[in-house]
Amino acid sequence: MPSVFTRTLLSAVLATISLGAMAAPPAAPAAPAPMPGRVTPQVRSMEVLRAFAKLCNAPQLTFDALSARATAAGMKVVPGQAAAGVRAGRWSGAVPSGDFVLLVDETRGIKGLSTSCGVAAEVGDTEVFRAAAIKTMSLRAGVQPDISTEGGRTFDFGIVRPPSTRIAVRDFKPKGLNRVMVSVSSVAPGH
Repeated sequence: MPSVFTRTLLSAVLATISLGAMAAPPAAPAAPAPMPGRVTPQVRSMEVLRAFAKLCNAPQLTFDALSARATAAGMKVVPGQAAAGVRAGRWSGAVPSGDFVLLVDETRGIKGLSTSCGVAAEVGDTEVFRAAAIKTMSLRAGVQPDISTEGGRTFDFGIVRPPSTRIAVRDFKPKGLNRVMVSVSSVAPGH
């Protein structure tokens, strides 16, 4: 089962960013460009995972360091309002196969300072994406999903880097959508 922080992050992301309706008012992120017909789900998955690795793979997850990476990569800030008590940043970016959104959140709680970095994108096939994530990040196979009341599935792969760095993959397949979010979160105790 995902941590409270991961569930809160996912709820906040879904509440503030509807990947299906990302066009329109300035308060909402831009719509992901449809994948070109020649791009396979495997190619799209690998490009999104490479973007995640480049932007979210840090020795220590901190909001300032992750924000600096987004700025250095030339990503555009997506305006929006964070949930109460959450420091949040949203950026839009692109890889050759299409657009994605980078999400960085920081929350102070009882256990310490929690920071999460995620990439959300439209992919050709959520099962292909999850299989690619398991293979490329050496995650354990066979993890059972936590299914939300809306039908979304969250695969929490648990601690991947001690003491507290977790990886989660969320998909929206039960609603017939080929959209995913892969995230890494960490808690720095005593901050």
